[in-house]
Amino acid sequence: MLLTAMCVGLMGCNNNNRTPIDVIIMGGQSNMVGCSPALQVASEIGNDKYNEYIEGYPEIKIAYDCWTKLDEGGYYKQNSSNNNFVTTMFGQGNSTSNFGPEMGMAEYFSKHGRNNKVALIKHATGAASLYWDFASTSSQLERTVYANFIKYIKDACESLKRQGYEPTIKAFCWMQGEGDAFPTIYAGYEGLTELLIQDVRNDLKAYEGKTEMAFIDATISDSTRWVYYQQINTAKRNVSEEAENNILIDALSEGLDKTSLQEDEAHYRGSAMVQLGQLFAEAVEPFLTPIEL
Repeated sequence: MLLTAMCVGLMGCNNNNRTPIDVIIMGGQSNMVGCSPALQVASEIGNDKYNEYIEGYPEIKIAYDCWTKLDEGGYYKQNSSNNNFVTTMFGQGNSTSNFGPEMGMAEYFSKHGRNNKVALIKHATGAASLYWDFASTSSQLERTVYANFIKYIKDACESLKRQGYEPTIKAFCWMQGEGDAFPTIYAGYEGLTELLIQDVRNDLKAYEGKTEMAFIDATISDSTRWVYYQQINTAKRNVSEEAENNILIDALSEGLDKTSLQEDEAHYRGSAMVQLGQLFAEAVEPFLTPIEL
């Protein structure tokens, strides 16, 4: 009885004697995969920051799996940590030369006392729409990408357990919508997003802990390539108003508009991608385990 009482009073003591760690999962299409060249950071932010990112943040680990949708159908794996948790750094995007939101997220968390307290898990697929690729179980349109996403997250959480951690998913960060900003499918985006959130929470409930994971979304850019971007962003806003733990980052009002894109008018430049990651991290922070002083 004495041992039980002592265990209850100790932070991190549990049946498996694992160390608690907050987990942030990341999903979406190419701007979550990351198509931003690392070299752009040097010219846009400066060499000191570039060198900091090159070294990375060894106490903020990430497991990542980056894919793209092929024009002829099917999917191709572009870049992966091969189920391992590694230092968050440049080169974890669609190639070893590019990066995604994880860079700004890791910088933010490292500088806000989260070293060794959070882990990132990213599984994203470029050029993929919610309708044709991410649709979840309850939509009755369940697609391959959704099933692969859930499997990867579960496998990564089990990997953390084998390493002596007790993972709790605190937030689901979602950067997607460009692939749905087209005729015939844009109108269904709101409903499919609602089902996606519901199914992710249900399918990963074993890793949620006592508090339901937050859903952190972001508006897409106003690029002329995304014909119905306004309708997609309105759908995102509507979903964010349905629950207190559904959060929408208004990336457009933060300056992440068409002027922050590369020449392809689709993907964020280096400095903009860092900013996007920082915005995600700021939105996630209130949902993480409070840091004891």
